[in-house]
Amino acid sequence: MKQLTIILFMCFSMGSVLMAQPGKINGAVVTYTSSQKPGEAAVKLQAALSDTTLFYPKKEKALYKGYYYYAVCLAKMVSSDTVNVKKFDQPAIDAHKYYQKVMTSEQYATKYKRLAETDQAEYSIWSALYNLGLKYFNSEQYGKSAAHYKLAAVYKPDHILTNRMLGASSMMVKDTASATQALETALSSYQKQYEGLTEAQIQEKTKSMILSGVDFRAQKSVDSSQLSYIVQQLAVLYDVKGEPKKALNTLSDGLKLSPGDEDMKRQELNIYNRNPELFEESKAKFEAAIEKNPEDLPIKLAYAAMLERNGELDRAFELFEDAYKRNPEDLQANYRLAAYYVNKAADLSAKKSDYTKMEDIDKADAEIKGYAGKAYPFLVWLHNKQPNEAEWLKRLVEISGIIGKDDEMLEYGKKLGELKN
Repeated sequence: MKQLTIILFMCFSMGSVLMAQPGKINGAVVTYTSSQKPGEAAVKLQAALSDTTLFYPKKEKALYKGYYYYAVCLAKMVSSDTVNVKKFDQPAIDAHKYYQKVMTSEQYATKYKRLAETDQAEYSIWSALYNLGLKYFNSEQYGKSAAHYKLAAVYKPDHILTNRMLGASSMMVKDTASATQALETALSSYQKQYEGLTEAQIQEKTKSMILSGVDFRAQKSVDSSQLSYIVQQLAVLYDVKGEPKKALNTLSDGLKLSPGDEDMKRQELNIYNRNPELFEESKAKFEAAIEKNPEDLPIKLAYAAMLERNGELDRAFELFEDAYKRNPEDLQANYRLAAYYVNKAADLSAKKSDYTKMEDIDKADAEIKGYAGKAYPFLVWLHNKQPNEAEWLKRLVEISGIIGKDDEMLEYGKKLGELKN
């Protein structure tokens, strides 16, 4: 009889536990719905859901109610409760996980889908994922950032900024496939929303979006500020993958949307510069850019270097010289002019070995000395700017001897020896 009493007591206790779990969930839901305290409700729901086996087989309905409200409370807590949010490791990701448990349930999905629309549950979860993703990105925790933005894109698959941040986070963790896909989606979404809109269409879209609580013009301004990044990074990814034409087409599409974007134009020229097979096609682009802005020395010098690599030395020299005249303190301009004259002297010196007539040899010596003399001041300037660079000292030792500056040659030779030691 005593044993039977113990068994009955145990059954009664278990029944009490089963009754208690739904009660805890209902109490937590009241905390959220009546008091608007999602953080406190989330803490209570976490405790109530700590052992889901207690809900089976008869209390499954209460369990899914707990899942739904736990997801909603976690998401809303992220932006409204800075104290309780610290009690959870990954509140936004868990909000997604528990929400999906409900929405993939054949029995409960329909019921909670209607409630979710009223609660704006999916917007809250997206917002929590987006904002925590941004927090992790800014603190350079790019893996966590990417994980949050991947889930945020579940709720807003075509959202420009979500995909922009997913692309940026994925690039930082070297997931180029995800980065490419996200940035492609961002650019495609931008084109669908804004490309080719007339003023009348903009007015109409503004009215409709204001009615839904969004200022269309302000949103377009936010999206436009990100367009350049999206296009440029996508172009970089294509170029790195060996698809420069695709990169250039992407930049062309971007410039149609934002014709005055100088950064995209510069990126376009950079891609031409990095791909020798596009040399002939690139010349017109560079010439047009230089004509439009003669003071843009980086573009001018990049083009000159490209011309030099392709054997168009005279035009390259014109551009190097022009860049130097506009800014005599430009390091690359000084280097390029020094190299031009040194190479001229070296080429002529190589040819001189084939000469047999003294008059030809003497003429070559005079020209070599002339080129060396022109290179000398540029090399001196480079050495003064970079006194520990051995290359300038080596060239100065060679050039000084050719132009008869023997004392300087000894001085530069001594410096070179000290540098090596």
